[in-house]
This record gives sequence, structure tokens and C-alpha cells, in this order.
Amino acid sequence: MNLSSFLSYSEFIQLLLLVCFSISLSLVGSFLFLRKKAMIANAISHTVLFGIALLFICMKYFTDQDQFQLLSLDVSVYVLVSILTTFITIFLIEVLKKYARLNSDASTSLVFTTLFAIGAILVTLFTKSSHVGVDIIMGNLDLVHTDDLYTGFLVLALTVSFITLFFKDLVVLSFDPTLSHFSLKKDSVLQFIFLFLISLTITSGFRFVGIAPVLGLIIIPAVSASLYTKNVKDLLHATIYSNIAIGIIAVLLSKIFFVKFGFGLSTSGLLVTLHFAWFLFLQRKQIEAKA
Repeated sequence: MNLSSFLSYSEFIQLLLLVCFSISLSLVGSFLFLRKKAMIANAISHTVLFGIALLFICMKYFTDQDQFQLLSLDVSVYVLVSILTTFITIFLIEVLKKYARLNSDASTSLVFTTLFAIGAILVTLFTKSSHVGVDIIMGNLDLVHTDDLYTGFLVLALTVSFITLFFKDLVVLSFDPTLSHFSLKKDSVLQFIFLFLISLTITSGFRFVGIAPVLGLIIIPAVSASLYTKNVKDLLHATIYSNIAIGIIAVLLSKIFFVKFGFGLSTSGLLVTLHFAWFLFLQRKQIEAKA
């Protein structure tokens, strides 16, 4: 039995879209890991709920409430709102660092927990009868359709183009920010575009894999790959390969469980679980090699 006969057309679309976002998340996640900025991804992945809640409230009062469902909206609509929320997050973090004299971790934690809490309150107050809870937190790959591939391909094309064009500059920025600041005239522009790509990639994936798994997919593969790679290019390649392979395995396992046992497992949950299991396996191998 080949893959095409085992998976339906919609499931094949899900798999293809998952591959697109796996590559995009791998590229931006690797440089986030190298820059030791994982908390930025954490902040974005949580505060986007605040932006989604605001979007829901706005749309709720300008559309037919009986027919309106947040997750049925075109992805580009709430991606734009979420990107705006991301830059609000970055702005608030920088304000706290400058005026409250907090360090980066403290200000980031304060901002993302506060905005996430406000978002959760708004969702609770205004979305009691709407299907936004579990789907936003854990995603719902069953909602994707062929048109969503345009979003996936667009994000992938932008990410690959940016990383390819500015690879050397990003390496300098990751390992020596001071040198980057003084040697690269476009340092601030580069960081701005990089933050934009992070927000675009993360928020675009929320409809498909949800808030919780996105953080795992953007950080855990890079952490795992760092255990057995020695340079940046190898890290990028290893992260991409593991993300794609584990994504395919997660989709197939979910399908097998449904066929064999009559119930479906969360594909997003499987993704993060398998990535963490792979990390533990590599960590054990590394410990055994040193022993």
C-alpha cells in the first residue's frame, strides 16, 4: 500500500501544508535558538491569543453572529492582526527593559503572561458558544483546504528567500551582536524583518497546529539538532529533516490509530511528543558516548 492510497486527498493536503510550515519553522527557529531568543517565540505564541480575541470581538459585532466562526475566516485576516499584536509585544518588552530596568527574560515573561491572560479573559467572555478553545490551543488540521496551500507556500518562499539572501549576516547577528551592530549598516532593518518573519510563520501556523505546538515545533527540533551538528548549515539541514520526518510520522500515526482503533489522536500533540522523544533519545546517546 503506497502513501497516496493510504491517505485521502484532504489528508495529503494536510501533510503538504505541514511540510511547508515545518521548513519555515525550522529556519526561523534555528536562528532563534542560536541567538538564545527562545523566549521571544514563547511570547509571540502566547500573546497572539490576545490578537485573536480582539479580532473575534471586532468581527462578532460586524458580522452575523449566528453564522460567524473564527476559524472559518481566511487565514490572512487574523494573521495581520496577530502580526500587529507581535510588534505590540516587542514594543512593550523594550519599554519595560528601558524604563523599568528589567532584564530581557523578566520583561518578556511579564508581557507575554499578561497579554495571554487578557486574551484568555476576552475569549472566555465573548466566545462562550464559539469553537475557538481547543482548536486555537491545539490546532485543527481537519480545517485546512487547498486554498490554504497558498499561505503555506507564500510563507515558505519568503522565509527561504530571506535566509538565503542574508545567511551570513544572520550568522554574525547570532554569534556576535556587537560586531553586527557596528559592521552591518542594515542591522536594525535585518532584525525588524527577522521579527516579522517569526511572527508571520508562527501566526500562520496557528490555524493548523495551534498555539501550544507551534512553540515546540520552532524550538525543540533546533535544540535536538544542536546535539549532533557542528556548524550552522548542518543545524539548519538537520532541523528541517527532523521536522519533516516527524511531521509525516505524526500524520501517519494519527491515521493508523483512526483506522485500527476508531478514534483519532491529536496530530499536533503527536508532533510535539515525538519531537521531545527524539530529543531524549539523542540526549541519552550523547551521555552514553561521553561515558
